[in-house]
Amino acid sequence: MANTIDEVIQYAKDHPKRDGKSWAGWCESFVWRAGGFNGSFSSALLAGNASGDLNGEWAKAPRGAIHYWAGVGGDGHVAFELGGGTLLMASSRTSNYGTALGTIHFLDYGLPEYRGWTMRHGTETLAGVAASAVASTNTPIVIDNPKESITMAEAYVVAPNKKIIHFQPGVKAEFDSIAEYNDWRSAVNFLVQHKASDLLSPPPIDDVPKVEWPVFKAFCKNFNVSEK
Repeated sequence: MANTIDEVIQYAKDHPKRDGKSWAGWCESFVWRAGGFNGSFSSALLAGNASGDLNGEWAKAPRGAIHYWAGVGGDGHVAFELGGGTLLMASSRTSNYGTALGTIHFLDYGLPEYRGWTMRHGTETLAGVAASAVASTNTPIVIDNPKESITMAEAYVVAPNKKIIHFQPGVKAEFDSIAEYNDWRSAVNFLVQHKASDLLSPPPIDDVPKVEWPVFKAFCKNFNVSEK
């Protein structure tokens, strides 16, 4: 199971070095290890590619979000958001937690090729992240008032009849089993990792939120699909 952001911080404090050496050049390795994620990537660039839509407004990133950059020799860069623009990362620019490991403000880091933030590392999130943030960084899927109009490009929910639903404009795809959903998730993630699809990386099944009928009907209306 993935760690909470507080556990990420504790991991950094407990591991000032990476296997006895500097953390410099191992930003993705730090995020993977500290986050307790199952999936790892050979670079931060690939991790960002596999993490769905990114929000380019860094100042709106909540605590526990993950920031991604391009550049840095082609491997990209990645860091955790601690709140208020304070980042926790493995980088030669930081050292207050260890050798090339620590905190720095976003504006002080200043790497120009910023891609954006999301709550995801691949298809996983830190423990304690709201399901609405998993579905989309820009359009939460939790609807407080179903009568209000909403606009979304894509969403995953578990309907009241226990069916797993994938919404897109004009399309409502149903999965009859968790196995079928996981097969779809693997296929989409494969395409996303190879930059062959602009689909949202499907979240782990445990992170797909369950909705009641009023909210489900609001989704159907938003995506212009039948409720049946």
